[in-house]
Amino acid sequence: MSTKLPKQAKLKSDKQITLLFKEGKSFTTYPLRFHYIINDNLDSKILFSAPKRLFKKAVDRNRAKRILREGYRKHERFKEYPIHLAISYLATSNLEQSDKITAALNKGLRQLDSHFEVR
Repeated sequence: MSTKLPKQAKLKSDKQITLLFKEGKSFTTYPLRFHYIINDNLDSKILFSAPKRLFKKAVDRNRAKRILREGYRKHERFKEYPIHLAISYLATSNLEQSDKITAALNKGLRQLDSHFEVR
């Protein structure tokens, strides 16, 4: 069994990404920002980003995204929700320790989870 994020689970369409950032809702749990929009289909797609203006070196951007992917992979239940989700790493200083990033990711996903339990 592969633990990779499947290709179908990645948000890659420019139209869907633009729609997500224009019409979606967002909240922040430092150092992460979550953008989400309820999807009409029953599929769940996710996008991870680390901006080039904050991380000049590609190795730092890739490390941030790798930590986010690993943390998200551990939360299986979010694959059931019909949402498009973008998680952006916002810290302007050096890359935080991975446990701080994972803690912020868990807090944000719990907040998102509580939103769906209310519905």
